[in-house]
Amino acid sequence: INAEYGGTTPSTPKVKASDLAQFSLEFSGSYLFDVEDSHQNVIFDPSGKLQFGTVLKLVEYLTHETYEDSHYMECFMMTYPSFVSTEELLELLINRYQIPKPKGPVTPEILYAYETVLQKPIQTKILTVLFLWVEKYFENFIENPSLKISISNFIQSQIAADFPDAAPHLIQSIENQAKC
Repeated sequence: INAEYGGTTPSTPKVKASDLAQFSLEFSGSYLFDVEDSHQNVIFDPSGKLQFGTVLKLVEYLTHETYEDSHYMECFMMTYPSFVSTEELLELLINRYQIPKPKGPVTPEILYAYETVLQKPIQTKILTVLFLWVEKYFENFIENPSLKISISNFIQSQIAADFPDAAPHLIQSIENQAKC
């Protein structure tokens, strides 16, 4: 990432997203997505489109802070039942949402870069995946009522704190789909 972030307030100087690379992530337990890309776990075609990946890498790029492929999210959601269970997908999305903070010492600039370049973009993509899942693939929740409870708990316990405007809409979408 070459873009610069920050500078919106006098106390938030500009920092490069690449500055985050110098810090390791602090783990509370283990963060499943702390796996370097290699030819054993992810392959891209010459144009940069994802061609192959382990389940972890497929979910990582589904929610990646910079990876953009307009068709990937829809293709993933149509095909995921062939390689991962609905419960495991939700668990992976929750784990991905809980991306660890940088390990100290952390300056305000690095924390700002972490939040704006890494954390919020990943969490926003997860929110987008959840909306797509609920709106277009609600049959997964009908077939598995405990999944509906699990996703609702995740929304209420974590997403509502980070996205207070979006969480009620997602809960409402779940309720509306359940009525159909």
